[in-house]
Amino acid sequence: MLSRNWKPGGFPRVDLRRWAFLTVLLAVLYAVAYGIPARFQIYRTSMGSMKLDLVEAAHAAGIERGLVFVSESWGSRVLANLRGLGAGASSVEKAYRQADLCQLDGIVRRARAESWSPPVVEAALAAATVGRDSLVLVEVAGDPTARFRPGSRLTPECLDEIHYDEAGYSLFTPHLADNDPALSGPLVFARDLRDHNRVLARAMPDRETWIYRGGRLSRWEPGQ
Repeated sequence: MLSRNWKPGGFPRVDLRRWAFLTVLLAVLYAVAYGIPARFQIYRTSMGSMKLDLVEAAHAAGIERGLVFVSESWGSRVLANLRGLGAGASSVEKAYRQADLCQLDGIVRRARAESWSPPVVEAALAAATVGRDSLVLVEVAGDPTARFRPGSRLTPECLDEIHYDEAGYSLFTPHLADNDPALSGPLVFARDLRDHNRVLARAMPDRETWIYRGGRLSRWEPGQ
């Protein structure tokens, strides 16, 4: 049966107020059923470091002039390393979501060892990108964003990264604003990049080196 709102050569008239109401209602239902619980879970598990005053914690630990490395997850280290190698932000983000994390870690290691140029890194990322449908999400040491190819075997280096994260990690970005723009203040905060930390430590030989990891500050030594 034809609607009373239909007329030959036209389309049914739409009640915009009704559609607006339904759209808002669906948005509210989605927020209550999924959005708010998911956001609460993020705040509960990942955002604790945003409430931490790391400057105050460093002073309480007696650090007067120090370089403090802040540990993040393996995935965050891979992202930071790829950007540091000159790969574009969009390429890195796409690869992280559509490539095997252990393969991306291998690209970082080879690029450093062989001094790859940014275009070579970009080409390697493009070759590693296989699409989300070819990967599986696996929670690794509390990080639910890692993706791997089904049936792939982790290298010893990747297993070591996972083991390293089991000691705990947080977020570095909230503490970036605590740095003096010229990095000349009493405290300098940097992202923990493990073996690559020694590059920055050598550039600041007059500072004690510390690491914030697993919710506590401790001395950092090369090879740690």
